[in-house]
Amino acid sequence: MQKIRQNGWLLLTLFLWFAIISCEKEDPLPEDNPGPDQLPDDIPEAADENKFVFNNLAIYYYWLNEVPELTDGKLNSKDYYNYYLNKFSDPKELFYRHLYKYGEVDKWSIIFDHYKDIENWLTGISETTGIVPGRISIDNEGT
Repeated sequence: MQKIRQNGWLLLTLFLWFAIISCEKEDPLPEDNPGPDQLPDDIPEAADENKFVFNNLAIYYYWLNEVPELTDGKLNSKDYYNYYLNKFSDPKELFYRHLYKYGEVDKWSIIFDHYKDIENWLTGISETTGIVPGRISIDNEGT
């Protein structure tokens, strides 16, 4: 019985040791960031929405210095700027990708699809049906 217990502890120790030793941080996926001389020849103009989102983040964002992509000098090149912004198909994806630790540090940044939505939100206007669900009770007499 004692030998089985010792073997069990030995196996558990070896298992834990191998589990700890084999843990490594995964290498992040390589980003597709070619140098200025490696850019494709025909780079389409970036969408106006993406330009608007990126430029305003680069000007007004509070944690600008914490997000290296917003201060990257390579983006001064028009071709690289368009190449970089074209990687994002949705302005919301571009916006949230460039926020500093969204949900932990930056809990306040938000993007809206329509400017009217934000105007209404800021002024307290909301579209509802005016119906508020509630509970009622009916006694035995039906009143």
